[in-house]
Amino acid sequence: MPNYRYKTILADSSAEYIVQRSRFVGLLRKVESLEDVARIRQAIPQEYPKANHYCWAYRIRTPSPQEHCSDAGEPHGTAGRPILGALKKHSLENVLCVVVRYFGGIKLGVRGLIAAYGQCALLAVEASQIIETEPMVELSCELAYDVYDTFARSLERLGIETLEARFEFAEQVRAWIRCPVGEKERIESLVREMAFD
Repeated sequence: MPNYRYKTILADSSAEYIVQRSRFVGLLRKVESLEDVARIRQAIPQEYPKANHYCWAYRIRTPSPQEHCSDAGEPHGTAGRPILGALKKHSLENVLCVVVRYFGGIKLGVRGLIAAYGQCALLAVEASQIIETEPMVELSCELAYDVYDTFARSLERLGIETLEARFEFAEQVRAWIRCPVGEKERIESLVREMAFD
């Protein structure tokens, strides 16, 4: 059976790092889609309007595994890659890390920038709570009224901790079931079984 589990963060976190009067603020955000990434990246400059740079990296597994980073005006390879490296070091997915820099008047040089951006991103990761989780999927089906009770009890007996189900009662019972992707086949099998009862 394939392993769908992956590491991510439970909630947003942040950390600050100061070197040679430059202030770096690392912001780690949980994301579920590229749309989340774009929305958060657009919002951060409004939260930190006086910063000089907003460098970032993300790793996301939906709809397919992707990662990307940007130096956002810093010399090539000095910001985005070290930030991405911090995410990879902890095998994090579905996260965006933005490191905001306030220039302190002293140039740090290529090595200094790589170290500062990488360290700030690592501090933001270390300030977070890392969890292991599994992607969720939503299934829907229609059932006859005479199998609804059996179906609902069977769902409970499957023992899937994160399963959520809601029902709508019309001509037939319409069910929406949200479950871990690894449990999808079991739920679909149960639906088929009920449909042919």
